[in-house]
Amino acid sequence: MNKKRDRARRLIRILPALLCLVGFMLLPAGCGTASQPSQKPESPDTNAMTTASETVTPTPEPESEASTPAPSPSGTPTPSPTAKPRPEMSATPEPVRKDTRLPFSRGVNLGNCLEAPLEGAWGLVIQDEWMTAIQGAGFDHIRLPVKWSAYAQKEAPFAIDEKILERVDHVIETALAADLGVVLNVHHYDEMATDPEAHADRLAAIWAQLAEHYKNQPETVAFELMNEPNGVADPVWPKMQETLHAQVRATDPDRWLCITNGSWSSAGRLSTLTLSETILADERTFATFHFYEPFSFTHQNASWVAGSDAWAGTKWNGNTMQQRQITNLFDQVSGWSARNGDIPVLMGEFGAYSAADPISRQRWTEFCAREAERRGFAWTYWEFASGFGIYGKNSKQFDTALLKALIP
Repeated sequence: MNKKRDRARRLIRILPALLCLVGFMLLPAGCGTASQPSQKPESPDTNAMTTASETVTPTPEPESEASTPAPSPSGTPTPSPTAKPRPEMSATPEPVRKDTRLPFSRGVNLGNCLEAPLEGAWGLVIQDEWMTAIQGAGFDHIRLPVKWSAYAQKEAPFAIDEKILERVDHVIETALAADLGVVLNVHHYDEMATDPEAHADRLAAIWAQLAEHYKNQPETVAFELMNEPNGVADPVWPKMQETLHAQVRATDPDRWLCITNGSWSSAGRLSTLTLSETILADERTFATFHFYEPFSFTHQNASWVAGSDAWAGTKWNGNTMQQRQITNLFDQVSGWSARNGDIPVLMGEFGAYSAADPISRQRWTEFCAREAERRGFAWTYWEFASGFGIYGKNSKQFDTALLKALIP
């Protein structure tokens, strides 16, 4: 009896092992343990795979306000854990296409200086040291706005005061010595917007004198016939421009000459300009437009723009709609250039007033500069050391973030 009981106990002890053995023998062929496959996996079905070129990458959402870190009481930014990715910009660090025909590509305006009623009246006097600072920062030219109408006689022969010629001579010489080109223009001839035909002869006389005076300057000194024609001048400017162009050519056949259209040299208006056969055949002519769109962003809280205080706080996040507003206008200019012998283009002014949000301002500036370069446009930022400026006249330091937006 005891022996039977012992045998039963032994059977009970080994029964689990017997059951595991039987179960293993009954497993279907091909099964194995998780750590060791029983056979080599099959090759993936290449026909079912999505190729890299077919993969659709979702476009990031525009950056929200929450994505910008909020400053903590200590002044150290506190990262937001739910920050959305910055919107993809079509901008690139370097220009995609540079127009090598022009002797310059990236520049800055010396605004609020010589186009004031008198130099210094608007708080700025051009300093020699600016030229080396500008060149050292990576720019290759300046645009020099001058209110020549304040220094020319009111009656024929409309002689220009020698003192202003000497002052402009010095600025040009200092720029050239720093290896900077110069775009010299006629700026703030205000009467041209109200009674252009009455002032046509005076403007022509101004350019006759400038062409003669500067005819021996190198090719890196260019002439811009008029800053931002507007008002009553809009319909008559194209013909006036042809006359001025011919007049300068009679004295200086090889000078780079800059033309434009009305409506403050807007991109849309330039793209409607019809060029004469003479200008089309002139290989030393280039065109300019100015860009401040959206105006409610670039000119918010600008004291000289009525109602601009209502735009305070307007931001430029770089979303798809905002980008297209810019690229559509740039494409109009690019298309116009292509239809007119691929005439070189200079975006002669663009900038956002310092009242704008700094991050939006940097983002907008970078996008405009890179998209201009993408289309082969040269550009000249507005401006150096005043309300739109990139340089502190007192600190003598660049706004490094804005400078990097212009020149990566």
